[in-house]
Formats: sequence, C-alpha cells, structure tokens
Amino acid sequence: MGIFCVNQKEKGDIYSCNSFSRVIDYEQKRARRNESTFALVSCSFGESEENKGGLKRYLDCVKKTVRSVDHIGWRDDNHVGILLPCTTRDGAEHFLNKINSFSGVARQPVSYRIETYNGEREVARVAQDY
Repeated sequence: MGIFCVNQKEKGDIYSCNSFSRVIDYEQKRARRNESTFALVSCSFGESEENKGGLKRYLDCVKKTVRSVDHIGWRDDNHVGILLPCTTRDGAEHFLNKINSFSGVARQPVSYRIETYNGEREVARVAQDY
C-alpha cells in the first residue's frame, strides 16, 4: 500500500499528522537517494478563534497555490506543514511571500519556520523563523 492513499487525507486534501509524518519520511529518503533538496514550511496562527479563521483563509489560499507535487499536512494540532519537493530556502521564502500577498495573512499573527533538507547528508536542517 502506498503512502499517498486518498483515505489518508482529512477533509480538504490535508494530510493527517501521522500521514504527513510518513510523507516527510518518504521525501527524506528520496532526497538522500537523488541528492536533491526539499523545503518544509511550518506555520502557526495561535489558538484564538480569530486566528483560527485566519488559518482557514490561509489554507484555502495555499491549496490554490501549491504545485501538484507539493503536500500539505498537519504537524500537530496548531501547526500546518507544507512540503515543497526540489525547493531551496529561497524558493520557500518566495512561496511564502506569494501566499501572504494573496491571503492577507500580514494582518494575522503568523509564525513560520522553514527547514531545508539536503540529500547529500543524512538530514541537513537549516531552520529559521520567517
């Protein structure tokens, strides 16, 4: 059974936390094998009701903007991850700027974290709040 089964996604084409962890693991293995890079963007809007509304608008915008090879999933109850295969930190920052310009997220308190994985080493992480 493949890791990308439709029934592993929640409503709205977003992977559950467990399924998304498997997608990340799969991509790490693929990146090592192919010596490629991918970016993992994590975002959080906090726990207030107003922020949760911002998260819904954000996710709607992300779903319309991601490429067919990208994956969206829950990291935990308060964080959403966006996995961007064959993408560098600069590409992930460009993606975030595009999303933020479309979604009006700048009015919301959003916390971002970008991790890039380089397949040349076991797992090379470069993390920074955006």
